[in-house]
Amino acid sequence: MLSPVQRGRIHDPYLAWAHVERVEWGARLGVTHVMASDGGKVKIAAEETADGREQVVFTSAVVANDGSMIGGVLMEEEENSYVAELMAMIAALQAAPAGARVMLVFDATSPLLAWWRWSRAPARVRQKFYCAELLNTLDSAIQRLQAVVLLWQTSHVGEPWNEWVDEATRKAVEAGGLRVEAAHAAPCGVAVLHG
Repeated sequence: MLSPVQRGRIHDPYLAWAHVERVEWGARLGVTHVMASDGGKVKIAAEETADGREQVVFTSAVVANDGSMIGGVLMEEEENSYVAELMAMIAALQAAPAGARVMLVFDATSPLLAWWRWSRAPARVRQKFYCAELLNTLDSAIQRLQAVVLLWQTSHVGEPWNEWVDEATRKAVEAGGLRVEAAHAAPCGVAVLHG
């Protein structure tokens, strides 16, 4: 069976490379779940709000290879893009069953780099990190899985997974609040890829 690249459906060399990279990593690790996460700002038109004024909200969303989508609006005290991206990553990893092999496509590196530094810091230093509780929740979500491939994807270049989750982020306004829960399990392997 020919891939979309071989069939000529992906004409942009970057998009072709990104597709091949995901397929290769998926095959190497026997990935069972592929997901994309995103968070960001969404403007709500004045005619759609109760008070008649334009509003800006922060939303998070996750899309998965089975077609499922989850997402929602962050609560007021959590409103910024960093937290929106971090909440989306947590929600994605928590949506996979324990012991799964997950590939997570994302477009914001700051939450992941913060987690990386946080996970290597002594306990006393961890308490001083911004959103330390969410970083702990992300760590717990990763630990309950057998393998995690974290694949960075440039945003807004027409890559299908990223465009799909961007659209889901815009639609997350309708979904309401996004809920994440901490979980603890056995350690797993993590591969961080920068595309």
